[in-house]
Amino acid sequence: MSDRKNIVTADEFRLVDEKGKLRGVFGLREGGAPFMGFYGKDGKRRAIFALREDGSPGVGLYDGRGRERAKLALEDHGVPSARLTDAKGSTRVELSLDDSGDPALIMYDKDGAKLLQVVITGDQRAALSFFSKDGKLKAHMA
Repeated sequence: MSDRKNIVTADEFRLVDEKGKLRGVFGLREGGAPFMGFYGKDGKRRAIFALREDGSPGVGLYDGRGRERAKLALEDHGVPSARLTDAKGSTRVELSLDDSGDPALIMYDKDGAKLLQVVITGDQRAALSFFSKDGKLKAHMA
């Protein structure tokens, strides 16, 4: 076994298929945050794993048209969240935990209006809220 190490240093690495088409990138964003991107045979972005400038990680998943449809993130202070979007890019579902670990689920209509929110409160009680299209609280059950 050799003690010799092979080290390659660069700002960006590109993975290409046998036809020279881009299939993956490992590099740095503006500001120095690292990312890895993966591309389909058609050249469209399909997945990305990246760190933001504050060091918090995120994963984005993209449809066949190259539009982000799902995102998983972890804020710098440790709060996780997931977001699902429709084909037009509108957020339809968000799932998150607050600083104390209490979960929340929010659902939106196709125009981005919050319609439903389910949360578990700090005292471990469930709360369900319904909203009108204009954002006003219609009903709340706790």
